[in-house]
Amino acid sequence: MRSGDSRDRRRSAVGYAALAALTVGTIVASVVVLTRPTAVPNVDELNAAAASRIAAAQSSSSPATTVAPLIGSSSASSTPARPEMQRVVFIGDGYTAAPDSWAALVAASEGWTPTVLAAARAGYSNAPAGTPAYAGQAAGIPDGTDIVMVAGGGNDLSIFVRDPATFQADVAATLSEIGRRAPDATVIVVNPWWDDDPVPQTFVALSDTVRAAAVAAGATYLDTGQPLVGRSDLVDADSIRPNEQGQAALAAAVHLAIESVGAPL
Repeated sequence: MRSGDSRDRRRSAVGYAALAALTVGTIVASVVVLTRPTAVPNVDELNAAAASRIAAAQSSSSPATTVAPLIGSSSASSTPARPEMQRVVFIGDGYTAAPDSWAALVAASEGWTPTVLAAARAGYSNAPAGTPAYAGQAAGIPDGTDIVMVAGGGNDLSIFVRDPATFQADVAATLSEIGRRAPDATVIVVNPWWDDDPVPQTFVALSDTVRAAAVAAGATYLDTGQPLVGRSDLVDADSIRPNEQGQAALAAAVHLAIESVGAPL
């Protein structure tokens, strides 16, 4: 997904570490954290939970009413039937755009009707030739959307360390465009994900900037932790893109984070 950009972002993580240390304090001075799990959940357990959810969704003839969602519920018997499928738009990068992505898994298990506007190598600021950045993706949100989920940001790391103010403005512009296109939708911003390598401090600063913008915009911010870090078995051979098991781990982590904040879905 980010083969070219990933090299750039890793060089940036080292080469600009000093710059990031100077900018972190000014960018994220006072941020309300909606949720930050005290520990990253056991990924094998998350994978098993996700697999169970998807199997139930795929075997159901009426997922909107018969699949017990993980979100906001611990059992099928306590979950009221939904009158109709919710229409959900996913904005993001290649993690989200992949055919069997975490977004597809979450939508299947929840009985949602998804629209995926994500594109490989895209970001809040990053926009390779022919690929819209997130604000451009948001312009395609259809009428009647119930939920908008935004994920990603790793492709923006080199831009962030060069010009954090521009990145901050682009995140705000993205959320503003979402609000304009879907004023009645629930907006959920997922923390940016790293790959299986240790997370650099520059990426922590970038993630804090996304969090601050989400809180300022009134969106629900999900801190899922970093399910791929330290797990080479969850990424492809390039050590960047999540494999099938990695996508399942991301999906399960999203479910868990939504439960933690009690998002109104």
